[in-house]
This record gives sequence, C-alpha cells and structure tokens, in this order.
Amino acid sequence: MFDLRNRESVSPSEKSAADETRPSFNFVDLSIEGRRNEPLLASTSPNPNLAEIAPPAGWIKSKTPFSQAGNSSLESFSPPGNPDLTINHYYRGHELNDQAAESFRNILEKKPATNQEQLLSPTEIKALSQVFGQASVGDNQYSNSTKSGTSAAPTFELDVAYTKQIRGMPGVVVEGRFVDANGTPQREFIGAFIDSTGTGKVVQEVYLEGSSSDRANANGFLTNRSQFKRSLTD
Repeated sequence: MFDLRNRESVSPSEKSAADETRPSFNFVDLSIEGRRNEPLLASTSPNPNLAEIAPPAGWIKSKTPFSQAGNSSLESFSPPGNPDLTINHYYRGHELNDQAAESFRNILEKKPATNQEQLLSPTEIKALSQVFGQASVGDNQYSNSTKSGTSAAPTFELDVAYTKQIRGMPGVVVEGRFVDANGTPQREFIGAFIDSTGTGKVVQEVYLEGSSSDRANANGFLTNRSQFKRSLTD
C-alpha cells in the first residue's frame, strides 16, 4: 500500500497503526493495486440506505484498482470523458475502536444537524481523525501540526467540516484537498462519513474526488461538487 503523496511505501506496521486509511485514486499512477468487485456493502455492515445515493445519470462505473482487505468494499463512478473524476462508495471493512466510535457518536449527538448543517470546531475535527482515516483525510492541519516541506507534514488540507443529515442518517461532511509534502494541492475532495448503525462504530463513506489542476474544467470537480452535495439529501 502507498501513501497519498507518492512518498515512501507504507510498512505493514504503519498500515496497522493507521488502519482507517481511505483509498485515494489516480493520485500515484493508480498505485493502489487489486480489485474492487465486491458489492457496496459488506454483509457485516448493513446500511441499505447508502446504496440509494446514486451517481448522476450517464456516469460510468469505473475500473479503479483497489486493494481489498477483509470485508472492505468500493464502487466508483466517473462521468464520460473524465475518468479522473470519481464518486466513490467505500466501506473500510471493520468497525472503529471504542474510543473513536464514542467520539464520533458524541459529536453527532451534540450537533445533530436536525435543521441545518453545524460546523465542527478544530478540537472536534481532531477528535475524528480515526473516523476520517489517520493516513488520509484525518491527517490534516488540526491533527498534525508539522509544517509543510517534510514527509511528516499533513496529507490533507481541510477547508471545512460539518455535521449533516444524510438520507436520514447522521454524518460529517468534509471539504478540502490532498496536498503533497510541500503543501501543493493535488486532489480536490468532498466526502460524507456516515454513522450507518447509530453506534458510531460503522462508518460508510461517499465522496467526490478529482484533480486539483483540472478542477475548473468543464465537467471537472467544481462543476460536479454542487450536484454531489445535493445527492446526499435529495
């Protein structure tokens, strides 16, 4: 498995320590190997509502390589003519540990977003690093104070995080981008982390991701971001 900034290969021990990693695609020459032919939801993680978040009409199911581990599963879709831009449905294949699940559940109970989205504080964002993926979106400027310019700098630059009701289920939406070791934007991201069982332990993810350099192109990330956000509630 590779990290998200084309640095060094992640050792098995590092992977174990950051076992919440969410896959990112087309970032290191599609270096995440494997296959992704499993259904969206593992049988051990029931959540029929998530499958109803469909991609836009005409989008094509991608053939993105995916290293499947255990019960993890992934489905990706791209618009015609732009395979780099993907809407992804991902389940990491295991439950969060008790501490991470409690943090997730407590924040969702404190800010249920019943009537409108509720912004998270820096402290709350840091507390959700395992929910977001410690080697992925969770490795951001709030959880990692290392300055850019070294391999230890944050993987993700987080613009905003807020709670939101997603098809009747509580979750947190994160907007931002993956960056390289110098802080240069690489991949734009908006994604929902959904508490699919009400326990805080089972996280389902739906996210839109695309190249930062092409984000303003017709049919690029910015063009599709609003439609993706609407799909979380429509």
